[in-house]
Amino acid sequence: MKNTILDNLQIIKKWTLKNEVELKKILEKIQQQEQKIKDLKSNQFQKKDKDDSNFINQFYKFKSDLSPNIELDNDFEQSFKKAEKIEADIGNVKNESEKVDIKIDELSSNSSLSKSEKDKLFDELEKDILNLKSAVEKLKEENQNLKKELELLVEKNKVESQKSNLEKENSNLKDKLQDLKNKTQNLKNEFESDSKNKITYKDKPESQIVK
Repeated sequence: MKNTILDNLQIIKKWTLKNEVELKKILEKIQQQEQKIKDLKSNQFQKKDKDDSNFINQFYKFKSDLSPNIELDNDFEQSFKKAEKIEADIGNVKNESEKVDIKIDELSSNSSLSKSEKDKLFDELEKDILNLKSAVEKLKEENQNLKKELELLVEKNKVESQKSNLEKENSNLKDKLQDLKNKTQNLKNEFESDSKNKITYKDKPESQIVK
């Protein structure tokens, strides 16, 4: 069964909500990494077991859950592509976040690193964190703009649907009025015809009256 326009809009809207949740998780992850870096600098970092949630590997592919029969009008195709791009960019940010984890692990576990090597890694990590934060904020803005765009498209679709329904109702009303007009004219014609052809009993001459 083909998806309706509103069904398609709801699918993309659900996609943006999933992206929003993922971006929130990424930001939380970055904040944790930032704290780890600060702790490492102050020699207060204690290495913990690997996160059981396996955050990086939980990257969803919502597109694969979409119906193979999905069809989008041209108006919504661009929104679909934007949601798809945001999802892909989220994946890239997660990959970069994983690289930060590797650098943090190296700093915390490799005791043979020289001071200059550690300083270099700290500088890289601080830049990485800033870039990740910037990327997340940019994606959050893009995702929010897409949500607003979808709301406008939903409203536009509702207005167009109401307009189409009104046009159908007006067309049906015109047809009914025309039918009524035709029936009225037919009745009028029948009445006039009967009035001309009918000879009443009182109008007959006396010679024609049957005794």
